[in-house]
Amino acid sequence: MFTEPELDQLEARYREGASVYALAKEFHCHRETVANKLKARGVEMRGNKTTPAQVATMLKLAEAGWSKAEIAENVGVAEKTVAQYLRQAGLTFARKSISDFHTVGQ
Repeated sequence: MFTEPELDQLEARYREGASVYALAKEFHCHRETVANKLKARGVEMRGNKTTPAQVATMLKLAEAGWSKAEIAENVGVAEKTVAQYLRQAGLTFARKSISDFHTVGQ
C-alpha cells in the first residue's frame, strides 16, 4: 500500500525519466504495480522502446559473461527483452550459468 506522498514521489520520479523497472526496485514492488498506480493517477505511460545504446550495453555485458538477469537489471529492461536482443545478435545462453554463454553455431 502506497501513501499519498509515496505516490507523489513515484509519479515525480517517473516523470523525471525513471523506468518502471527502476521504480519497482526502488519502491520494493512489482513493475506492474508501479504501472497500475501511475495509470490510476492519469499518467501517460512511455512506450518501452529499447534504445540502441541499451542494446549495445546488453551485447557488451553478455560478451563479458553477465547473466540475462544481471543485464536486465543493469539496463532497466525485462529479462525476456535481453534474451530477444541477444538472439537477434546470434548470441544465446545454453543454460542459466554465466559460464555457459556462447555464440550460436559454435
